[in-house]
Amino acid sequence: MGSYNRKSIQRKVIKSRAFSKSARKKVVNNVERAKRQMLDEFDNHPVTKEIAQGESSSNISRTLSGYGNLFTFLGFSQGSSPVSAVREALSILPRVKNSKPKRDSILFTISVPLTKDFRNVAQLPWESGRNWVEGIESGISGFSYYMSNLFGKVDKSRSGSAIQTEHPMRAGMFHRRSYMTTILNKFINRVSKEI
Repeated sequence: MGSYNRKSIQRKVIKSRAFSKSARKKVVNNVERAKRQMLDEFDNHPVTKEIAQGESSSNISRTLSGYGNLFTFLGFSQGSSPVSAVREALSILPRVKNSKPKRDSILFTISVPLTKDFRNVAQLPWESGRNWVEGIESGISGFSYYMSNLFGKVDKSRSGSAIQTEHPMRAGMFHRRSYMTTILNKFINRVSKEI
């Protein structure tokens, strides 16, 4: 019986193309499984559902104390689908970047978006530089100037059934909700446990 240098063998195995390919496949599969769960959580979140239902939705997210809905409050154009672009961005990211063999391990980098990364796909129609994905969590001003009419059309309304008035209509404020940060953190936790 000969003696074996276990660490030396381990390093050779890690540097082998077959091991690297197998490890990458496992990581990608775990990330894809976690991504499917993340997209499911996004689709079923009350904020997403409310905006996806358009101008006739009720305020199921409770961000507006039950008055009106997020679609009209955020000023989306009637018939538009603002959640589609956000979902598309979520389905593209995260990505597993090339593995980098180290001395006795392989390192994979998984890119995960932050709420600020949704600026291009979730921009507020009336305020450049802000995105509604961040706003759901940090707050959005203007609730006291928001007037909704769920029972009919409102002239000069972008969304078709609500307007922003010149003078405050009511007391109250937008209620922030946990949204994308929680969804992304759950994704990161799932991937971390699997790998």
